[in-house]
This record gives sequence, structure tokens and C-alpha cells, in this order.
Amino acid sequence: MIPSFVFKRRAWAAIKPWLQVLVVIGLLAALPGLVYDTAVQLRTEDVTTYVLNPAQDVLEFYAQPIPEELTVEQAEAMLAEADTMMGAFTASVMNFIRNEGGWLLLLLGGLSTLLSPVVTVPMHGALLDAHRKKTLTIGGCLGYLRLGGKALLLNIWMALRIWVWMLPGMALMMAALFVPALSTVLPWVGFGASMVLGIRAALHYGLAPIVLVDKPELSVNGCIRESWQVMRTRKMEYFMLRVSFIFWELLISLVMYMAVNQVMLAVCLTITMMGNLLLTLYIGGATVAFWDAYGVQHETPASAMGVERHPDEPGDDLN
Repeated sequence: MIPSFVFKRRAWAAIKPWLQVLVVIGLLAALPGLVYDTAVQLRTEDVTTYVLNPAQDVLEFYAQPIPEELTVEQAEAMLAEADTMMGAFTASVMNFIRNEGGWLLLLLGGLSTLLSPVVTVPMHGALLDAHRKKTLTIGGCLGYLRLGGKALLLNIWMALRIWVWMLPGMALMMAALFVPALSTVLPWVGFGASMVLGIRAALHYGLAPIVLVDKPELSVNGCIRESWQVMRTRKMEYFMLRVSFIFWELLISLVMYMAVNQVMLAVCLTITMMGNLLLTLYIGGATVAFWDAYGVQHETPASAMGVERHPDEPGDDLN
């Protein structure tokens, strides 16, 4: 197992000489999400009132334990109450969409979902080129947009496959409706199973977007297959690499708690945005290094550590 710091060091060594170009390309990749997040923040009170609070009431109703001895009258009363709550929730959401401008949030959310995989391709391409010591230009990086349609199909197909992996856990959660004696246990077991299986599948496909940029001649299934081949025995290693960034994620999240007035809020939002951008580049660079080590060069831990001790290689790291 190659230590995580090896990939992180390689990532930062590749990013540092081209930081300005990568920041511009990273901003393009983050733009759809930033627009949507800004719109949500401006409508936080309405979303909470019309969507989140009614949804919380519904979840609390369905989370309550079902009595072991349930009469027909009680069952009919509970079903009627459930129908009433779902009706109220649906009416509240539709009112928000039709009369409170919620349709704009839905539109922006849909566009963000569709555009994000497309505009992320230039960032992956730029990071791959930087890792392989190629000259970066903004125009050259934007050329990777030609793979945007294929990247969107890849993202949709990956999401569907991850959802299929999560189905057994979802089935356990649904089974709680038919097994009252286990109604307090099965939802949690099912939720845990869904998360474990979903994360496992996401790790399997984690390198597919990089494979798409590195081997554009491959089909969508071919990119997934290449990622699967590398990850068959290296899921935990990749998982530990991603977990190793949690310190920076927490640090960036804590910045917003420093906003005590409007001026500080603007400053904290700016710092958070730039921090998330740099962290995205850092994680992407480490993922590229992981793919290059195992999917291209087939390095061993010993050879990797030998390379890391080479005196001419930059040793700067964010940690």
C-alpha cells in the first residue's frame, strides 16, 4: 500500500507551478454549484418553511414505532393521518414551486446537476496534464469540453449503478412497514447497508472520470471497467486517501462560524469558496496521481517510496 501522503505530495508538486491556470479552470467547474448554492442561501427561509419543516413532520411520523398489537381501527386511523400529512406536504411544496419562485431553484438545481460533470472535465484534464509535466493553457484545458457529453452519460450511468447497489438496503428499510416487530431496527440496518454498499460502489467507480480524460477512446462502460479493475484490490487505499483530506474539509467548514456580522459573512464566504476550490484541486490532483500510479505505471509501494525520496522531486505538501 502506497501511503496517502505520497499521492498528496505528487498532487501539490504538480498543481503549484500552474496554480493560476488551475484556479480559473476550477472556478469554471465550480460555477454551476456556486450559482445554485447562492440561490438556495437567498431563499433559505422559504425552503425551510415550505419544504424542510413539512418534510421533517412526515419523517417523524413514519419514524415512530408501530404498536405490536394494532387494531383495524387504529391502522385505518394511522393510514388516514399519513395520507393527510403527505397531502399537506405535497400542497406546501407545490405552493412553494408555483407561487414562491421555487421553480427557479428546481431549474437551477437541474442545470447544476447536468452541467457539473461537463464543466469538470477540463479540470480533470488540466490536472492530468500538470501531473505529467505538460504545459497548461486555458484554451488547451477548455479543449477537453469536447468530452462533456460523454462525461454526462458517464455520470448518469455511474449514479444508476450506485443506486442499484443500494437497493438491498432500501429493501430492508421498506420491509419495516411489513414487519412491525422489527420496525425500530430494520430502518437503521437498511440505512447502514445502503450507505456501505453505496460507498463501496462509489469507490469502485471513483477513477472513471479520470479514465475518460486519459483514454477518451473508451466507451462509458470501458471507463467504468478500467476503474473497477484498479479498485478491485485498492478500495480501502483510495478510501483512506479521501479520508486524509477530512482535516481540511472541517477547517474550511469552521470558517463560517466566524461570521458575526455582514462584513465578516462576506469575508468568510470568500475564504470558504477559495478554500473549497483549492481543496477540490488538491483532491483531484491526488486522484490523478492514484490513477497514474496504479492504472498506468502499475507502481509498487517500494518503487513509489523510492521515487518520493528522489532529491530532485518537490517535497511541498499542504499538511
